[in-house]
Formats: sequence, C-alpha cells, structure tokens
Amino acid sequence: VTYRPAEAHRLDSLHHPGAFRGPVEELVWWDFVAGDPDYFFSLWYPPERDFLQARGVTLDDPERQNARLVVQRKRPVLHTRQRLILCLPGASDGSAMAPHPLFGDLNACFGEGLAAITIDVDAAGKAPGSWSQHFRLPAYTEEAPAPLPPPRAFLRVADPRQLPERETETPTSLEALLYYPYQWFFRHQIKLRQSSILTVVPDNRLFGNLAHRFLERLLRKAEPHWTRRTVEDWIDEQAPDILRKEGATLLLYGREPERIALINRLKYAAWSLLSLLQQNNWTVHEAELELTGHFGDIPLRGRADLVLERGEEKAIIDLKWRGRRRYADILRNAEDLQLLLYADLLPPPGRWAQTAYFIIRNGEMLVRDNRAFANLPPLVADAEQEVIYDALKERVLRTYRWRQQQVEAGQLEIRCAFTEGELEDHYGETLLDLLEMKTGDARYDDYRVLIGLVR
Repeated sequence: VTYRPAEAHRLDSLHHPGAFRGPVEELVWWDFVAGDPDYFFSLWYPPERDFLQARGVTLDDPERQNARLVVQRKRPVLHTRQRLILCLPGASDGSAMAPHPLFGDLNACFGEGLAAITIDVDAAGKAPGSWSQHFRLPAYTEEAPAPLPPPRAFLRVADPRQLPERETETPTSLEALLYYPYQWFFRHQIKLRQSSILTVVPDNRLFGNLAHRFLERLLRKAEPHWTRRTVEDWIDEQAPDILRKEGATLLLYGREPERIALINRLKYAAWSLLSLLQQNNWTVHEAELELTGHFGDIPLRGRADLVLERGEEKAIIDLKWRGRRRYADILRNAEDLQLLLYADLLPPPGRWAQTAYFIIRNGEMLVRDNRAFANLPPLVADAEQEVIYDALKERVLRTYRWRQQQVEAGQLEIRCAFTEGELEDHYGETLLDLLEMKTGDARYDDYRVLIGLVR
C-alpha cells in the first residue's frame, strides 16, 4: 500500500530483518527490541497435517519456523559493512521493552567494553568522551508544566439562533439533553462524533450485539409450544451464520472457549426469556419495533427491543447484555426514562404498557411490579406503574422545557463531579420540580478531553 509518493533524498528502509538481500554501508536499526514470538505452536491438528501431506502440501512446522527466525535475525548485522547503530528504547506505548535477542550476543562479544560504544540519550552529557568528539549530543531543559484548565460549569454559545432546529429526538439524545446537555450539543448540534472507520469492538459490546441479534431472530421465529431443547437446537443452527457475519473475531484461533461460553449463556438466557413468556401467557407482538410520535410536545422516534401482547395488554422489554444492579436501581428510583418514552409512544394512546429489563448475561427479568410477570419478585412493593409514569412524564417535560430555555439563551451546562457543587449553588431550589440530576461524570463520555476532565 502506497500512502504517499516517496520524497527526494529519502533513506532506504526495510521492515523485516529477513528482507536484506545484499550489503549496506551504514544501518540504523530502529527499535532493536524483542518483537518476535518466543515460541511457536502448530496452527494445524495432526490429522489436518497428515491430510495435506498426503496430497503433496508441506506445511511449516515449529522447528523450521524457529530455524528460519534465527537466520533472519542475523542478516542486518552480517550485511552491514561500516557502521551499525542500534536503538534500544526503554519503553514504547507505555510498556517496558526487552532488548532484541541479539543483544545477548553483543554482551558476550564485547563484555564490559560494550559500555564504551553505548550512549544513553536520557543522560546527555554523561557519554564517554569519544562520543562528544564525533556527535552533537542532545541537551535537556526543564519545562514548567502547563496543565489544561479544569471543567467549567457552563459553556457559552455566542449566537444560539444559528443552532439548527432538531426535527426529532431519540430516547438516547433526549436523555443526553436532560442530564448532560454538553453531550447533546457536541454530538447532535455540531456533529462531533467518533470516526466511522471500522474498529474491532470490545468484547462486552460484541457480546451484547450478538445477543440482541440471536434473540431478535429467535423471538420472531419461536412458537408457543417450543421447548428448551427446541431453543438450544435453533441457536446451534443459527450460530455459524450469525457469528460469521457479525462476530468473526470469535471464530479466530484460540477463541473457542469464549465462543462456547457465549453460546451456552445465550441458550440459558433465551430459554429463560421464552419460558417466562409462556408461563405468563405473553406472545411476541414485534421485535425491534419502530416507534414514532410525540412525547408531550417533543417529536420522538425510537426502536423498542421487544413488544409483547396479552389480550389488550402490552408490555415492553428492554434487552441489556449486563448491568443487573444498575438497572435494578433505575427501576427502584423511577429513572427508567427510555422505557417511559417507549411506553408513551406505543399505541393505544392514554394507556401505559408494562415495562421491564431483561439482563441477558444473567438470564433474569427485572420488574418494578409483577402485574406482567406474576411469578417474579417485584423490586418495589405496592408500585403503581400508572402513577409512577404519570409523575415521571411531568418531570421529564418540565426538565425538557427548562433545558430548551437554557439552549435558547446560549447556556450549556457541563455536569460532572468537578462542577457538581458549583451547579447546585447556582440553581438553588430550581431543581426541586425537575428530574433528579446526576451526581458524577457521564458514563462512556467521548468528550472528556473537550470539557477538561482529562488534563
């Protein structure tokens, strides 16, 4: 891959010691560190090797790979005629680095004399005298640290009239506006978002995405008469296709234990969910249901993970990969804002749907009351869903109008643990009729550097 044209008077360079095919006068070996594996293991099982060998295909074995590596390591040194400079960093990317295996051969060859031809750039001015005769050595000066300023309680927008009007909000964007307005502003107003370049997602996010896909397909396919064995067989049948398309990293060599553990966990979670629906006479209305409408005067659109029906009753289940304690606290404290929004958008209007969280990793349904699932313990004794959601809706709408007034005035709150005290003093009793504000830094914040949390 050519990233840009070669520049004039450039130095020739190689990226692999085995690439030398002739002598050079001078060589700078940058990062003369141990970068090769210390051992080799076969990527092929014996029956596979025998199968290929019988058909004339000869594979590398660990012994041959090791012998080739020993030969390749020496080629740069053996092909340098006049001067060889070896650079040994003590650390790289925050990790300590070990010298290249050939460094041991140098020690054996030069012994104590190796110090006479070695310079430590971090100890400039203390090199042997011969160095200063031939080289201009680096010098260091002390620089006073200049830390970035700490977070401020408010960000001022010079001309808020230029901010584009949002046509619609989502539950996620609305929650950001209510609790952390600066995130809403950075992400949805001035479009500061992560790069769209594909990256390998962390395992927990990958597991969550895969679990959603498995359950989405299962719930659209499952019949009321399905048994546990039927569910497990279905997951085994679907796993190769889903993993190949959306979880390819779990198919890599060495990740078989994690892949098996995930499939087993999904089997348990899927049957736990399906059996709860069967025991409480719920049927699946739709998975990943698109919802649009108005929450009060707020245009809103979203997608509910799972919508159930039982006669004229409806229930909305939000599927979460993990976080049992966190979502249990959300239900106890009546902070389930996204479930409230979905329940309000779900027709028919004027009737609240039942809501719950299903924690996939635990195979557990979390409910505030047990009207939807009579065989589950409620998290809140004598909870009345309608009363709780009516009160929560009023607080959400009041908080939304208050935040909108701030935005129109060009005032954006930066809420974090550092500014919490200042904000409380600034608002006084204003917050009493609004949603209870968060008391710490935002979870999974992409803008920590911008607001001054990283200094």
